[in-house]
Amino acid sequence: MDYIKLSEKIAIKLNELGAKKIEIYDVSKKTNLGKVFIFSSVVGTEIAKNITLELEDFLRQENVELEHIDGQIKGEWIILDFKDIIVHIFQNEIRVKYNLEKLWKDNKNLIKVDFKSE
Repeated sequence: MDYIKLSEKIAIKLNELGAKKIEIYDVSKKTNLGKVFIFSSVVGTEIAKNITLELEDFLRQENVELEHIDGQIKGEWIILDFKDIIVHIFQNEIRVKYNLEKLWKDNKNLIKVDFKSE
């Protein structure tokens, strides 16, 4: 599956699981860390941890293997590395504090997902 389509499926799943402010950036021309970064916000560490588990399970069913995970113990900022796709699950205040989107954001690399049509 192509990484753009997979990132859209991940964003839709995050939305279904209760994540908010989901943004997808194609960073393939900007870094070798991955091809897509997905940023999302949640309220509460338990919600972040539950979304992480559900997302891992969902992607396992899609035959996508988790390469690495970080931040799961504290649950303030969880990073899931699926090789080409890096998913960030932030607590709102942590996302605002670090504002990582500013590093990757421009009008050419934002991938829009229509959550209402799913």
